[in-house]
Amino acid sequence: MSLADALTGPFTPIGRWVMRRLWWVEHAFERSRASEKMVDDTRLRIFFVLGLFGAGFLTLGLGAGRAALFSPFGHGVEMSDIAPNARADLVDRNGQVMALDVVRYGLYVDPSEIIHKADVRAALLQAEPDIPPAVIDRALAGKGAQFVIGGLTPEARDTLHDLGLPGVTFQDEEGRDYPLGELASHVIGFASSDGTGVAGAERAFNGPIIADGGHTPMELSIDMRVQGALEDELDRASTNLGVADGVGMVVNVRTGEILGMASWPSFDPNQATLVAKTTPEKMINHAANTVY
Repeated sequence: MSLADALTGPFTPIGRWVMRRLWWVEHAFERSRASEKMVDDTRLRIFFVLGLFGAGFLTLGLGAGRAALFSPFGHGVEMSDIAPNARADLVDRNGQVMALDVVRYGLYVDPSEIIHKADVRAALLQAEPDIPPAVIDRALAGKGAQFVIGGLTPEARDTLHDLGLPGVTFQDEEGRDYPLGELASHVIGFASSDGTGVAGAERAFNGPIIADGGHTPMELSIDMRVQGALEDELDRASTNLGVADGVGMVVNVRTGEILGMASWPSFDPNQATLVAKTTPEKMINHAANTVY
């Protein structure tokens, strides 16, 4: 055996050392290739996730841009459907609003959620004196949610809500508001909580008012400036003379249009359903219903 064979043979110490070094280099290359493959796979996964997020944001951006540029709102399309029982505004000959739809709330009480009923009763009566005590007592003695009163304004609802009373809840309901109070109350009349005209113009023109609900105001021949002056004079004369009832009317003799129609005593249409505030006698329109 030559010296070279002795130094490089696979079974010699030097040969084994050389073989180990070669295997180490080979394994190093394999580890390097495997490591680079894992790095490449990680990079691919990252780019794939970024691609998904990018596509999602692009889709959202295109949708938002389309909604902003091609939205039907403001182009003759209503933002929401008109309520089935919506009623048109009542206005005088000059466009003065006499009656309009507003948001109202119904008050409900669930006695099963109330422990101290006397405290809740006292708080409700203090916050809303118009509620008959018997109505609250009946609601507190019932089972489940009991209706107490409807037609609450947003301010009245907020006042009751801020009390934090247990078992007291509210439900949205359509309501009618008469911003002029007692002025021209007999001419205007009032509507029920379900959107049906009960008296006055609200009843006489109930069909057209519902048909035009939420769209075109219904104009009456009444001039609220004339109506206000007429009611002031009628109230002064009726009070001074101590009469049971009185009537006043202003008519355009050329056209027959009624510019003012007043009946005394008057009432507030906003409180027409409250017995404590309005009596049937006050709601009689003597100009139209009384024979002289």
